[in-house]
Amino acid sequence: MSDSATFFLPLSQLMMQEIGLASAVTGIGLIAVFALAITHRTVRVRRIGALVVAPLIWVRRRWIHARITKAEARLTAVDPPSGAPNGKNTPDLDARRDALLLLERIAQNAIRFDGGRAHIRVMEIVCAYIRENAPASEAVNFPLPEWTPLPDGATDAEKAQHVAWREVRFANRINSNARDWAAALKPPRADVALAIRIIGRRSAAQRTIEALWEAEADQTEPWVFDTPCPVLIRPTEAVPLSSGTVDAYTSNLRKWRSGLAAFRGYRPDLRETNLQAADLSQLVLSGARLDGARLDGAILCETRLEGAVLRDAHLRGSILYKARLDGADLRRAFLEGAVLREATLQGAILRKARAEWANFKEARMDGADLFEARLEVASLYKARMAGVILYKARMDGVVLRQAAMECADLRRAHLPWATLREARLEGADLGWAQLEYADLGSARMADAGLYKANLRRADVRLAQMTGVSLCRAVVTGVTSAPILWKNRRSLAQNIDG
Repeated sequence: MSDSATFFLPLSQLMMQEIGLASAVTGIGLIAVFALAITHRTVRVRRIGALVVAPLIWVRRRWIHARITKAEARLTAVDPPSGAPNGKNTPDLDARRDALLLLERIAQNAIRFDGGRAHIRVMEIVCAYIRENAPASEAVNFPLPEWTPLPDGATDAEKAQHVAWREVRFANRINSNARDWAAALKPPRADVALAIRIIGRRSAAQRTIEALWEAEADQTEPWVFDTPCPVLIRPTEAVPLSSGTVDAYTSNLRKWRSGLAAFRGYRPDLRETNLQAADLSQLVLSGARLDGARLDGAILCETRLEGAVLRDAHLRGSILYKARLDGADLRRAFLEGAVLREATLQGAILRKARAEWANFKEARMDGADLFEARLEVASLYKARMAGVILYKARMDGVVLRQAAMECADLRRAHLPWATLREARLEGADLGWAQLEYADLGSARMADAGLYKANLRRADVRLAQMTGVSLCRAVVTGVTSAPILWKNRRSLAQNIDG
């Protein structure tokens, strides 16, 4: 007898027994209901109906439980030993894929019964299967050491050496070393790839069950990750955002992000998994736990990751084109060479993240927190970053051309050789910022703060600097600054150097 026949025979016998019991109970119940209906005793009919339905639900739950147990047992199926010298068994991928698909069908069909317990159990089984069969310990490590930023107070010789090493590390303008390395990574095994997609294609009804998992029985709890992220509406390109508008928006964004963090329903647990080079395009992984996950070279185009936890995750060379990362936690994440073009990261937390040579072109990052993030030679061309926090961020050689950064916090940020041409910096705070050799040509900097900022040899030609505070700023060798020369007498007492 074949394995499949052996697998389904006990299940068929159980089903026949339960179907017989269910038929008998149903027949008795229908007779009772019909007799009572004749006498118009509706209250008693309802009570009898409940007594009839309860055994049916019990039978159904028992049947679902049996199916899950048998499918779970097949997830450890192995091929017959081939006499290999290492003595290891090879996973039976066909049997495991069939078992995973059966579990998915059970989860989809069981949401109408037992309060979704079967669905949650299936998701826990599938997540555990991924963690056991694709642990982060099996991931391929990036061969180059972590990129070290230029230390404060570096000598000219150290600066030259740093730039030379940077040319080696990020020399190719099409693909950096990290991206070339990520492109050569091996994707997950077929059964693991299927398990990931099963989690990522859960229906709205399944996600609603997850939201109610830890809620009280009489409480209606939405799946909070479907609540729209607040949107910052800009009046026109010519009119800058006011500080009041930005403050109100960031306040709403914090409340929205707090709502995601307070979610107490079920979250897929994929922590410390190896998902290198996995195709996760267009999947729904919002709120998922991906701490320490290895996602180098993964394809996450248009993937939903709102409120996902990606602390210490590795995403070197990953493709996150149009990914939705609003409110996601990316603290200390590794994003070197990652592509986040047109991605949304509103309210995302990227504290101390490492995103050297990453591509954030036209990304929406309003209200994001990039405290001490490393963004050396990254591209943020036309990124929308109103109210963003870049305090102490390392951004040597970063491209911020035409970026919208109204009311941004750039205090003590390192921006030497940065390109901020035509950037919008109205109301931004650049106190103590390092802007040596930065290109601020045609930048809009009305009411910006540059207290003690270092603008040595910066280019501010055609920059709009009405109301700019340059108290004790260093402007030695600054290139063509009409507003500075116009007000040179009033600034003479406040400018050092």
